Amino acid sequence: MQKAIFLAVQEHLLAAALGVEHFDWYNGQYADTDPQQRQEGDFAYPAVFIEFQPYQPTSHAKRIQKAEVTFRLHLVTTNYAHSRYGLPEQAQALTHLDLADRLYAAFQGWTYKDSTGRRVLNTCTRVDVVPDHDQTNQIVNIQAFRTLAFDYAAVPVRQPARPQLAITPAP
Repeated sequence: MQKAIFLAVQEHLLAAALGVEHFDWYNGQYADTDPQQRQEGDFAYPAVFIEFQPYQPTSHAKRIQKAEVTFRLHLVTTNYAHSRYGLPEQAQALTHLDLADRLYAAFQGWTYKDSTGRRVLNTCTRVDVVPDHDQTNQIVNIQAFRTLAFDYAAVPVRQPARPQLAITPAP
């Protein structure tokens, strides 16, 4: 289920054209990363990391499970300038909030069906926003979205039957 959601979110981020430069599984990547001290191979800004909260799947039908899943999108940008009142760079310094609003707009009410037409995610609803003020030279805005997700991983993939055609010569 998590892989399907990860790939769906990645696809949606790309389609929304928010200007996100990096998308990955959250594993504390930005906690100790000062943008001025980045090494080659670290992530580019702005970045979005996905984190899944614990969830309890229940049976939906035979091999299909469903769960109310909360995923958190960590939006990480660099601190471009000071946002203090009266500074000429205030508008530029607050652009991270514009990006946070566009991220919210892209995922609020979003649903997803896979390539076979099966619903994977019901309507996503933002349920939490956590500004992280403890980062050096980075601004982090974490938005949590909740959705009812369906897991089809245990459903066998069926190949269409190919009928055997018998060709008989005409008399």
